[in-house]
Amino acid sequence: MTRSYRMLLAGVLLLAACAESATGPEAGLAPSFKKSGPSRTTTTATQPTLDWPGLIAKLPAIASAAGLMACYPQEKVSVSQVVGPAGGTVTIGKHSLVIPKSALASTVTITAEAVPDSFNSIRFGPDGLKFSQSAVLTMDYYNCLIPLSLSAAYIAYVDENKNILERRVSFDDPQTYRVSAPIDHFSRYAVAW
Repeated sequence: MTRSYRMLLAGVLLLAACAESATGPEAGLAPSFKKSGPSRTTTTATQPTLDWPGLIAKLPAIASAAGLMACYPQEKVSVSQVVGPAGGTVTIGKHSLVIPKSALASTVTITAEAVPDSFNSIRFGPDGLKFSQSAVLTMDYYNCLIPLSLSAAYIAYVDENKNILERRVSFDDPQTYRVSAPIDHFSRYAVAW
């Protein structure tokens, strides 16, 4: 699905939500959301229930207030993986973290959680873990509504109140709806615009 088609689809869905009667959407007209590709989940995953009209009503506030890309809630995925000085790749649902060789001085149990929310984010642990060389975080944003003013998506370091603390220099691939950025420490990261 092309970017312009997704933006058109988002606009149609917004119009449908606005035209909805007070009693709710008519049968057969409820919007659906297509997920990309096969599930790449390696651990427990649960699909949240979607309150589409409620989410649509909140999207402008979410996007404008925080600068985070408004998204259909992603599946909750929690992983725990041991990584040492040899490096490795941690897969968190449709997201991944590549830790290069020698980035860690000793073996560490890494935890990661894709958080179901109105934006795509991942919490990493142990909180505050620092790398001697940058790891590369790649986040998927196929389930997000792309703002018309988007020049490129990026990865942001965020706090638990959805405030952007740091914008990471990022590489956006709009063809695959994936954005990558180097990270030097663990905390919570999100897709922003």
